[in-house]
Amino acid sequence: MYDLKETKLVVVVNEIFIRKQFQQIFKKSSSQLYLFSSANEAIKFLDKNNDLAIVICELTMPDMCSSELILQTKKTKKLKNIYFILITNFEHENSLVIQGKFGADDYIKMPLGNSDVFTRVRSGIRFLKLENELRAENNQLVQELDRVNLELSSAAKLHRSILPETDMITNGLEVSSFHTPCQFMGGDFYGYRYINKDVFSFYQIDVSGHGVSSALFSFSLGNELLKTHLASESLFLLDSNNDLRIRPTHSTVKAINQSNALNLKSDLYFTMIYGLLNTKTGQVKFCQAGHPHLIHFNNETKLTNVIGDGGFPVGVIETAEFEEQSFNMKKSDRLFMFSDGLTEALDVSGEMYGYERICELIKDKRSLSIKDLLKYIYQQVVSWTENEKLNDDVTITAFQWNGEGENYEFF
Repeated sequence: MYDLKETKLVVVVNEIFIRKQFQQIFKKSSSQLYLFSSANEAIKFLDKNNDLAIVICELTMPDMCSSELILQTKKTKKLKNIYFILITNFEHENSLVIQGKFGADDYIKMPLGNSDVFTRVRSGIRFLKLENELRAENNQLVQELDRVNLELSSAAKLHRSILPETDMITNGLEVSSFHTPCQFMGGDFYGYRYINKDVFSFYQIDVSGHGVSSALFSFSLGNELLKTHLASESLFLLDSNNDLRIRPTHSTVKAINQSNALNLKSDLYFTMIYGLLNTKTGQVKFCQAGHPHLIHFNNETKLTNVIGDGGFPVGVIETAEFEEQSFNMKKSDRLFMFSDGLTEALDVSGEMYGYERICELIKDKRSLSIKDLLKYIYQQVVSWTENEKLNDDVTITAFQWNGEGENYEFF
């Protein structure tokens, strides 16, 4: 038996004899019964009482019809959950049609019967209680989600803190990066630094998948690269004279692959580009491990060239082999590397954006600074997909070499 005392029963009926019928029906129930002859009086009452309420009303009343009463009541935030029961004189099928048309939750057919009225009211009380319980659970979930989002936001700040500065100009080299995760944190990571006064190293990583697991692995990997691989043993080797020399890019990637293939305890893997740019000569050596190709813009010919052979992702097979490739940049040439969130962005028809469109943007907007060009490229791809943002992490890094391009060996 549901307790009627917890619920306000509001009856809006013009005929006094029907109001008296309701009064008689609920006489022994100790329920909170409120009788009104007009809809406006009922609205004023409901506006001052925002706890559980069931409204029973006629199809038509002197001051407004029931559809107007329902609409006017439910558009008010604190009254939108009121349960409405219509009083009708129609047969069952027609009553259901009227109920749906007027936006009511249930109906009572005339003439009134005690058992029918109590059954409908108890159904309404049960519905309201379940709705209240669901609302309380939703509020709790929202609070928990807010807490998780706050923690993810803090984690995202920490993730960004180990990324390099987005823009730098040094030793004849201009560098700019654009990075935006599809969620709080992403699986993309990038970095660059000088190994010595002439050799500038750069890398970009894209961890498989999305979300927290990819982001945490990306953060862990980035931290490892910063503290270990790009700072000591993976980049430097001792030659026969005990002099430090720079390790080839494919050898560095191989060492990173062996470490992660042995230690990885999940299904995650990552693609990578690791490269070295000689700021004296403009020569570039790089290793591509399953990552999107580099794009080289030749400032003299105003043409773009897609560079790379693909390669195998990192962290899948311990014995995987990697290759080093090289090319030369001339004065004012530009070099671009990016994650596949850009090239594989889909439009509404499912077509990928691809390299060709990016090459056209790089060529057509060559008058822009590399910083402005990266933002422009991202905006164009987003616009092309007709979304507010892309559904994958996006990282773009661009280099403009402003050296003289002397002709001698790399290292």
